[in-house]
Amino acid sequence: MRIFVCVIWLMILSACNRNEKQTITHFESIEITYNNGWTGGLTVHIDSLGIIHKCRYHIISKIYSSACFVDTLDAEFIDTLNIKIDQIKTETIDSIYDGHCQDCGGFIVKIEYDNKTVRSTIIGSNKFDNTISNLSKYVTKIKVDKNLIDSCLIFETTKYLIPPPIESWIKFRPKETE
Repeated sequence: MRIFVCVIWLMILSACNRNEKQTITHFESIEITYNNGWTGGLTVHIDSLGIIHKCRYHIISKIYSSACFVDTLDAEFIDTLNIKIDQIKTETIDSIYDGHCQDCGGFIVKIEYDNKTVRSTIIGSNKFDNTISNLSKYVTKIKVDKNLIDSCLIFETTKYLIPPPIESWIKFRPKETE
């Protein structure tokens, strides 16, 4: 009889766990690209279902190598992101925060919510302590290292990591005088 009661009790508990309320995001997507100032970078993309893609890139004039991972965020991460997004919704975010720093890390940010898009660039990732910078630091530090995917994803903000081809430099080089 005890075993029967335990089995019923476990079935009830597991049914309750499946009926948990799914956390609703306060955003359509978050996409943040981080450039370390040299040859490395990463892009993190989170959609409204809490699916996160994190791609790390090694760049030498083009994407030399990459590793992309995918996972689903748990409710705790979604709740924290919602709090940070709600703060951004009430603030005025500048399109650029320039720390006037050569070879410093930086963020390229694109956030979509309520049919609005926030775009911002932060140059000198450690020089700013504001809402958009804090969100960028939080998102890029989310650990995603399981579920390696086969292909390299290039998101909209990833293109800012890739330097222009050398041919474009030559066009703007001053003409030599004789």
